[in-house]
Amino acid sequence: MTAATASPTRTGALIAVSQDGRIPLHVVVVDRLDVGRECDGLLLADQRVSRLHLRLELVEGRMVVADLGSSNGTFVDGLRVRAPVVLEPLSTITLGTTSIRLLGVAPLPGRERAAAPDQEAIAPDQGLGAEPPRLRQPTTNLSGMWPAGATASPTPG
Repeated sequence: MTAATASPTRTGALIAVSQDGRIPLHVVVVDRLDVGRECDGLLLADQRVSRLHLRLELVEGRMVVADLGSSNGTFVDGLRVRAPVVLEPLSTITLGTTSIRLLGVAPLPGRERAAAPDQEAIAPDQGLGAEPPRLRQPTTNLSGMWPAGATASPTPG
């Protein structure tokens, strides 16, 4: 494949979402993501968040946040968002009692990856009714990962 025909590298942004009383969530944003209580994106349980509160969008490899007319506002590092804002790594978005932190933006791995030498590839036409692929024993020697003389025992239950 030549440079002229190579597909462009896609980027993704990793965000961490923290809501009161919920387990933190890590999400990779590929193109754009709407955030709110009732939207076609990331749904939040925070009652201080509008139904369609904000949009996160990757633009030329940078993450941009835009408030979508929310009632209580969107804040980036403590400053109210009045127009789209380009986020820096580790910027924190606050909406209601929820926070979203940009952990970073990086190229995504390609869709077509070769299978590892000790794995069998799955044919794309294998449906749910097809026999699952057979697993092979790993060929990696794991003996160097454990201290000499270490043993495994079941935990008391």
